[in-house]
Amino acid sequence: TYRDVNVKETISTLMQPGVQKVMSKHLFTGIKEVFRDFVISSNVARLQQYIPSLTKEHIKGWKSGVRAIAVDENGILDEFVIEQGVSGKVLNVRNAPSPACTASLRIAEEVVDRAENYGFFA
Repeated sequence: TYRDVNVKETISTLMQPGVQKVMSKHLFTGIKEVFRDFVISSNVARLQQYIPSLTKEHIKGWKSGVRAIAVDENGILDEFVIEQGVSGKVLNVRNAPSPACTASLRIAEEVVDRAENYGFFA
């Protein structure tokens, strides 16, 4: 919930250059999403574009979801990031959102290729 926000951590995150680039492009969209979280009728009005018969009474106990995105100093990472971990025996796959299921075999091939190149199987 909004009461559980760690203010110090939030400020630190907002100060990151990549996050500031994302905010400069998407701030208005973010503000609208937070508004819809507090004002249910605004969300219902938006949803009625798809389901005209929907009313406020149909909505029970909902909260907005959170979708994590990977950001570097240039902004949002649109591609998967596969990197060798600190220990030298770990490969990290980052920024694999839900569409990754359609690319999972290709991602697996890339992970295996990199693991072989790093000598993981030696």
